[in-house]
Amino acid sequence: DIIFIFILILNFRVQTPKNGIKIVKNKGIKFGRPCFKVTEEFIIYCEKYKQGETTINDIKTKFGISKTTFYKYMSIIDS
Repeated sequence: DIIFIFILILNFRVQTPKNGIKIVKNKGIKFGRPCFKVTEEFIIYCEKYKQGETTINDIKTKFGISKTTFYKYMSIIDS
């Protein structure tokens, strides 16, 4: 009996977050980090980077992105 109750409690704990996430997603609320939007200002800074007028660290700080994200979007702009 005690083991059965324990299993029920564990099962409830696992199911509750899943149900909550499902309900929130159905309401249209998104999870995770927001996508980076490429702006004209970002494109200008990419050009400045190519000309050696600014650094990656300056761009990372200004736009709040990682080095990987910078290179990803810079390659998209170049192609």
